[in-house]
Parts: sequence; structure tokens; C-alpha cells
Amino acid sequence: MDAYLKTPGTFCFSPWASIDISASGIIKPCCKFTDSTYNINDHTISEFRNSPMIGDIKHKFLKGVQPTECSRCWKEESTGIQSKRQLDYSRWHNEYSSYNLYDSKLLVLSVAVSNICNLKCRICNAKNSTKWRKEEVTYTNTEIQYQPYLKNPNVINELRSLMNNIIHIDFHGGEPLLPKNNDHIEIIQYLVNNNYANEVTLHYVTNGTIYPTPDLIELWQDFNHIDIQISLDGIKDHFEYNRFPANWDTTYINIKEFQSLADTTDNVQLNISHTLSIFTVYYLPEFINWCISEELTMPWVGRLNKPDYYQPGIVPLKSKHIVYDKLSSHHLPQVTDWQSEVFINDASEYLPIFGEWITKVDNYRNQSFTKTFPELAALL
Repeated sequence: MDAYLKTPGTFCFSPWASIDISASGIIKPCCKFTDSTYNINDHTISEFRNSPMIGDIKHKFLKGVQPTECSRCWKEESTGIQSKRQLDYSRWHNEYSSYNLYDSKLLVLSVAVSNICNLKCRICNAKNSTKWRKEEVTYTNTEIQYQPYLKNPNVINELRSLMNNIIHIDFHGGEPLLPKNNDHIEIIQYLVNNNYANEVTLHYVTNGTIYPTPDLIELWQDFNHIDIQISLDGIKDHFEYNRFPANWDTTYINIKEFQSLADTTDNVQLNISHTLSIFTVYYLPEFINWCISEELTMPWVGRLNKPDYYQPGIVPLKSKHIVYDKLSSHHLPQVTDWQSEVFINDASEYLPIFGEWITKVDNYRNQSFTKTFPELAALL
């Protein structure tokens, strides 16, 4: 096993040790994997983990070949950004150091509880948020609806059967803390009832607009660790624009409540994540400074993958150096690490499409990009 741990540029444990289930039921080795035809509504998890597709991915990793389905991680690493593959290495190094590839025990489970959500964020879509459904129909004439797979007793029973080796579960959505997404609590209760909880870390990705119920917080007490990750793409009016129709004042109160919970509870930790997009790249220094002023942990920053027309790289060539200079003048690596993003991943060809979408969505929501982001708008 040491041989694989010493080759971080060519190996990933995900095909052996983890699965990710999307809101639509698509099963993948991890959330970054770009191509899978397996769906939890049509296939068992066992069928997926023993499939020819997973066998081929494992074979490539063992041979030192970088699978094309994992291109998102390779792309991030090529620009000097820590990828999920690398993050997982550091997170679970102790477990991986004794991991037996031939046993293929499932250690990490990532579950999109459903696509039921109370927000329709600019960078999201109806696949991941029911709130987007009506609006997206007006743009595409296509309506997306999913039946939440956690309501399927066969899925729940199979998930239960896998819990004896699990060390980490990600819950995302949709919004996992909405009452309508309480189906995932059945998994949590099962872990508690069967004395597995004290070995398990629960990781929630939440938009911060919902605070957990007292009953859920009580269940968390039995777990090894609870990691609350609030996804924030700006503050105040920037937040409300990007996370429509969220209210900043309410969300800020929740952030402070989460912060208090983490400060007073031994096994709870609060983290902030921030998506680097055209809406946030220019204002990254201000956001980092705000996190510092609020005594929050330094945010994890990840680059937006899709859609292309919201990439930070759509900044036109004539303005790229302005963004670069603004980021490079900041003293923290969480900012300067991203200074080349507008150059390395140039997407300026999508600027006209960006303009079309901004106009459509602004008109529908009665918002204004130029009034909310005047400094950025002047550069585009």
C-alpha cells in the first residue's frame, strides 16, 4: 500500500473506497467523476462497485494511467490547486495506509439527499434544485423532476448493509437540512442504533439558510465528528444576488448560531466554502477578509466547473491583468493561489453567452448585475 501512497500524481482510492450518489440517482466513485451510466434506481450499489467500468478505472490507476473521467482533478492539479483526490489523501491517510485493495471496503459515502432546495443559486440548475424548476422551464421548455431515491426502501436497506465499515458520510443536495429532506435521518438513526456512529464523521454541505432541529443536533452527539460546511458565494447584496431568494440577515444569524454550536460542542466543526466564478473572482480578497473579521475558519475555495459562461476566465483579455493584479496584491495564499485563474483557464469566448443569461435571469428575478457588481461589470 505504501507504493500507492507514494505516487499521489497517479493514484486515487475512490474507485475502491467511496461512492457518490447524485440527486438524480447517478452512482459514481466520487463527485468529480464525469461519466457514469449507473443509477441507484436501476442498479444496486454492489452492481456498480463490481462493474466493468469501475474495473477499468481501477486497472488504469494501478498502471499509473490517469483516467479521462477524472479530468477535473487533473485540471485543478495542473494549475497548482489542491484537487479532491489530493484532499482525500490528506484527510484519510491513516485509513488508506492500512487499506487492502483486494477487500475493497467502502469507507466513504456521499449522498445527495434529493434536489429539493429552497434556493435557486445563479450557478445551479433544476437538476440540483427544485426551486429552479419553474424558472428553467421558461428558458429551456424542459422540466426536470426526480423521485427522491431515499424514499425507496430497497435503497435504504442496501445502504444499511454497507454501514459497518463506513468512516465518513457526505450529505448534500438540494438542501439537506430542509424538513422535506429528513429521509437521510433514517441513515443517521441506524448508525446510532447499531453503535456505528462513534466511528463516523458526518459532513453536511448547506446553504446556511436553515438551522438544524434540536432532535438532529442531539443525534449528532453520538458521532465521531460533525463537519458543517456552509457554502457562501459572497456576503450581503452579493450573497442575495448569487443565492436568490435568500435573505442575508437571516443567513448571517444562522452562521453565528452554527459558529456558537461549534464553539460549545466538542465534535462539531464549522467550515466555509466559496465557489470561484465570474461573480466572485474579483471580490475574493474582500470575502477572505470578511471571514477573518468574523473569526471563521479560512474558507475552502473551489473553481466552478459548469456552466462555461460563468467561469472566472470569461474576463476579457483587456481586463484580465486588472483582476490578476488585485488578487496578487493580497497577502494570503487563499487569494494569491487563484491569481492566474483568469489567464490559465481562459473562457472569454463565452462572454456573449454570459451577457445573454445575465439579461434573461435578471429580468425574470428583477435583479441587476451591474448595480450589484459595478466594479466587475465595468471590466466586462
